[in-house]
Amino acid sequence: MPRFRRLSALLLILVAGSLVEAGGSRTLVVCNDTTDPVSLDPHREFDASSDNIINQIFDGLVRLTPEGKVAPALAQSWRRLDDMTVEFYLRRNVVFHNGEPFNAQAVRFSLKRQLDPLRPAPNADLLNSIAGVEVVDDYTVRIKTKSKDGVLLNKLPMFVKILPPGYLAQAGEAGFAAHPVGTGPFVFERWVRGDRIDLKANPFYWMAGVPSFERLVFRFVPLQRQTEALLKGELDMVTDLSGLDTLKVASHETTKIVKAKNFYSVSFIFNSRKAPFSDSRLRKAVAMSLDARALIRYGAKGNGVTLNTLTMPGEFGHNPDIPGYPYDVRQARRLLAEAGYSGGLKIKIQVREEIKNFAKIIVAQLAKAGIEADAYVVSQEKQYQEIVLPNLDPSKPPWDGDIVLLHYVDPMAHVYFPYAIFLYSKGAYSLNRDREFDERFLEMTSTADLPAQEKMCRKLEELIWEKCLAFSPLQVIRPFGVNKRVRYTPHITGMLDFRYAAIEEKT
Repeated sequence: MPRFRRLSALLLILVAGSLVEAGGSRTLVVCNDTTDPVSLDPHREFDASSDNIINQIFDGLVRLTPEGKVAPALAQSWRRLDDMTVEFYLRRNVVFHNGEPFNAQAVRFSLKRQLDPLRPAPNADLLNSIAGVEVVDDYTVRIKTKSKDGVLLNKLPMFVKILPPGYLAQAGEAGFAAHPVGTGPFVFERWVRGDRIDLKANPFYWMAGVPSFERLVFRFVPLQRQTEALLKGELDMVTDLSGLDTLKVASHETTKIVKAKNFYSVSFIFNSRKAPFSDSRLRKAVAMSLDARALIRYGAKGNGVTLNTLTMPGEFGHNPDIPGYPYDVRQARRLLAEAGYSGGLKIKIQVREEIKNFAKIIVAQLAKAGIEADAYVVSQEKQYQEIVLPNLDPSKPPWDGDIVLLHYVDPMAHVYFPYAIFLYSKGAYSLNRDREFDERFLEMTSTADLPAQEKMCRKLEELIWEKCLAFSPLQVIRPFGVNKRVRYTPHITGMLDFRYAAIEEKT
């Protein structure tokens, strides 16, 4: 029997024993979405809802702290050898959930699979600077880049997860997707489609004292039932509570509100590859038609702040000096007339389901400026099919709509992320083709000197504002509905991380 299979059998016995000895289940039940994730294979998905579950099962070489700082994970330390080489010193005595040992070969295998040109991961473009991984010894690797990449360390926490090569070869692609195995704080147990994903604590996790409870369950509950389920005790946490329900949750004897001003915004992405939004005047007309304060008051139920840019304060490279677009319906109408649409403009808007409460308000505001919007709501999987897949596979027809209204969280704590996925012409969600932006974006990315890089980021934001390539009218202050026995501090990036959560014993 191979060594990792013997270890696997031993681990399963020990895990079962540890759960029995604990005497009574301590389980955290979370509702983060209404539908199933796209995939639990880190190399076959690219959406925040899937990532929020994947992050509990898998680790990367480095991680971001709750404050957004790069910290050790499977790599204990690292150093830059030259402009295009970073050497990582790996953590010893770490095993995957099936007992297979973690080592340098697993790192090389994972990155090679993710960047496979025949079947690249959806997020592979964010890592296209990587030329390869050199194994120095079992616990030392060197990541080599094709060119200077000054943002590499910020990319690794979210976009590089380490997989077990032996298990994946044995289970196959379908088997791995059905039963994922990582080194993370929680171990996959089961996936009941349309209902839940069950995880259990990893008793051999490399971070001492983590996790501190036995099970983590992700439930998929319709929006209209989430608050009721929380108050009944069927859920311990609702991660995006409706503003209408905050008072009800705050006043209930078993629940509380935890508010987080993290990197979470509502954003407009223009399809500028074709008319009408290839014309910057029309993009600005849309921006000037929107009253951000009304969106906050009625759409976010007061839980938000206005933004002037695509990015948010606190992200590395955010420019706080951008003046923003004034709410000016008359000027919006003038811009429409200048562009040849004095009789009005008809457009199609795709809206992510989680922020559909903003759609009616936005449609009404646009109508005042003479823009008739047909807004339709999609799930994360439908948006992936309509927007991302055509960007990955040119044989698929491109999306024929005009604006995508979505919410984004920044898992990198760096403006690189929204620029790379929404505006860079090769980005997964990009509907933009602007040569000047691409050139300046690549120049910024290749700059390792942080003060110079920050200056370039701010200049890029000026360009985005001048051309109105995309914008975010508001940043959401995210209200979590939480059972009072749960201790949880939201991550600044907006991503979920339950390694630090705790459940108080019932008295």
